[in-house]
Amino acid sequence: MKVICVDDEKLILDMVCAMCEKMSLVDDVKGFFDSKDAYNWISDNPVDLAILDIDMPDINV
Repeated sequence: MKVICVDDEKLILDMVCAMCEKMSLVDDVKGFFDSKDAYNWISDNPVDLAILDIDMPDINV
């Protein structure tokens, strides 16, 4: 399973990515600080699971 994690706090992002990497079902984990970078990346790289911060700068409605 391919997973992306998106969070603007480095400590949280690192922790969530590390937890995902330990899961046996997860083959690949990619972390993003910037939601726009994540959005652009997934347009060319399909993922199975996205773990997202609910309060991201520049993308909240």
